[in-house]
Amino acid sequence: FVGLLTMHHPKLVFFGAATPFQDRGMNPTHLNENTFRYWIDRFASRGYHVDWARTARAKHVLVTQTEPDTMRAVAESWWYPKNLLIFAPNEARDASDRALLAHPTEADMLNPAYLNMWGEEKNMWKDDWMSFGFLFYEARNKLLSR
Repeated sequence: FVGLLTMHHPKLVFFGAATPFQDRGMNPTHLNENTFRYWIDRFASRGYHVDWARTARAKHVLVTQTEPDTMRAVAESWWYPKNLLIFAPNEARDASDRALLAHPTEADMLNPAYLNMWGEEKNMWKDDWMSFGFLFYEARNKLLSR
C-alpha cells in the first residue's frame, strides 16, 4: 500500500490511517488499524520520513480553525487531525530537520489544550495525540543531541 503512495516519488504524502481500536470494532472497512510507528517504519522502507514540523503545523491549523463550517467539519471528522502524518522523501530531510529545530517552543504539541480537546468521550484522541507528541519530541531531541 505504501509503495503505491510513493511509487511516483511525490514531494509530500499527506497520510492518515485509523489507529488500533479507533472504531471499537464498528467499522469493518478498517482492515489495518496500526500505530504511527508502524506507518513511519513502512514509509521509511520506501525512502520517506515524517516531516514533523509540517505535520505539527497542519494538525494545529486543523484543530484551531474558527471558521464555523471548518470547525463543524473537524468536529464531525475528528480523526483526520488525530491521524494525520505528512511524509517527505529522504532527499528533503535536511530541510525537514531545520524546520523541526525551528518549531516554536511555545507551540507545545503536548499542551493540555490539544490533549483534552474532545474530553473523556474520546480518550483515544488524547492517547493518539500524546503518541504523536512523544514521537515529535523524540525526533526533535535526537536532532538537538547531535
